[in-house]
Amino acid sequence: MGHIVRILFGSLADYTHLLIALLVCALVTPVLLADSLPDDESASTSLIVAIPKAFPPQYSVDDDGKPQGFAIDVMDAIAAETGINLDYRLFDSWASVLEAVKTGQADLIPNLGITQGRGQYIDFTSPVETFVISVFVRKDSVQYQSLSDLADIPIGVVKANVARRLLQNNNHKIQIYSDFSSLLLDLVSGRIDALAYPESVVWRMAQDAGIDHQIRPLSPSLKEIKRAIAVGKGQAELHQRLSNAVEKFVHSRVYEDIYSKWYGKPNPYWTASRILWLSGLTLICLTIGLITWRYFSLISLNQSLTEETRLRRSAEEELKVLNNQLENTVEERTADLQQSNAVLNCIDQLRANFIKEPDPFHLFPALLEQLLQLTSSQYGLVGDFLHDEDGSPYLKLYALSNLAWNKETNDLYETYRKKGLEFRKLDNLFGLVVTSGEAVISNRPVLDSRGAGFPKGHPQLSSFLGIPVFFGDQLVGEIGLANRPGGYDETILSELSPVVAALGQIIVARWDREARKEAEDELQQLAIQDPLTKIANRRHFDTQLMSHIYRANRYSEALSLMMIDIDHFKEVNDKQI
Repeated sequence: MGHIVRILFGSLADYTHLLIALLVCALVTPVLLADSLPDDESASTSLIVAIPKAFPPQYSVDDDGKPQGFAIDVMDAIAAETGINLDYRLFDSWASVLEAVKTGQADLIPNLGITQGRGQYIDFTSPVETFVISVFVRKDSVQYQSLSDLADIPIGVVKANVARRLLQNNNHKIQIYSDFSSLLLDLVSGRIDALAYPESVVWRMAQDAGIDHQIRPLSPSLKEIKRAIAVGKGQAELHQRLSNAVEKFVHSRVYEDIYSKWYGKPNPYWTASRILWLSGLTLICLTIGLITWRYFSLISLNQSLTEETRLRRSAEEELKVLNNQLENTVEERTADLQQSNAVLNCIDQLRANFIKEPDPFHLFPALLEQLLQLTSSQYGLVGDFLHDEDGSPYLKLYALSNLAWNKETNDLYETYRKKGLEFRKLDNLFGLVVTSGEAVISNRPVLDSRGAGFPKGHPQLSSFLGIPVFFGDQLVGEIGLANRPGGYDETILSELSPVVAALGQIIVARWDREARKEAEDELQQLAIQDPLTKIANRRHFDTQLMSHIYRANRYSEALSLMMIDIDHFKEVNDKQI
């Protein structure tokens, strides 16, 4: 150690010599190092790069004749990373580009498609991108959905493009073009139905021409070809150096920016301007549609209102008709009830009069007056049907309307008043009642052939109703009515049937005093029951109700009352059983 210190610091002269030696080494070492570096790693190395004049977006030239394109930008970026100088040489075709590398006139080709044949004279770096070779058709050619649909259709290809070989290998018909621009225009114009070319180039050129929305690719694609930097054989160190740089570069943001700059995808059809125009057009259509809808809605509303008004008026008219019908029905039912009550009152009065005074000259005239009022008739008669000792029938009247209009009728009426009238000649209408045993209705008695006319001076009859009075099956009397406005019908006959039945019982009761009690019992039942239906009437109901009320009050019992209303009972009551 001491020896070394003495050498280094022994004397100032030795130290000066040491400094001079170190300075000489510092100056000589860079020169030696530079001489020892290989040529392809030198900062001053310039590599000849062969490119075609036109293969956008990979290669093209700007207005100043300088190379540009995706492959150029990628190559420049990688050269900057590796410190390589590039000297671009333009060639007219791909064939001359490949020939330049094959003969050593050029060192490399940026971004060349990797194929097995080219591997004989080219070493490829790691892939820079994947180039998709696709078949394109017009967007409106809906009949073409896959490559099989084009089996008999010529497909346009560029002479030096790999798509030509791919289609020929698959035995597809092809139509060769010298350049892609002509091929793309022929597809859009319809002169050819399909083309095959690298997809990224197709989209870029179609986008630049503004026709990208008119074409579409078929699926699947023909082939996916990887592209890489092509280095001539025999430059292993350059190849390795570029491969390493490519592997790193393709994952960088710079690569993404270059890719976005040169590769176009088909622009969406619905661009901002188109959306704006469509929005405006839609707004106009909606406005027109809204106005039209509103117009027709108002028309429809007006029609609906008109129809509703018509229906309302119709409903009002129908309601009026129904109301009138209801009023008429109520009036008819009221009239029917009044008529029924009048008939019941007539029966009650007949019964009361019979109990009080059974003499027919007092009993029947009162009955006749009630019958005339019930039927709105002008004339009438009530009498018994009797037989002489020889069995000859005759009719004896105990009630007769005043017919004293002249001497003949006056004498007739006076006779009736003194002792009654007996008619043995039964050839007229009221005689027909007893001879036939049936009711006689005639609303034109003067012209009725069933009668022999009327006695001289007899009042004119416009209508006639003759009712036979039975007791069981035995004919016992007759009621005759005449001159009712509107005439007589079966309804009147049906309404009077309870009175006729009651009269028959009273006539028989007069005939057989031994049957008087039975007749009274029947009259009692007739007073409390409907003769047709045998249902207790209102009078009986009132009597029974008061009896039960007294009983309930007397014994402090509960009392329940049930009321049942039977619709259309009159129709049942009017039927003869």
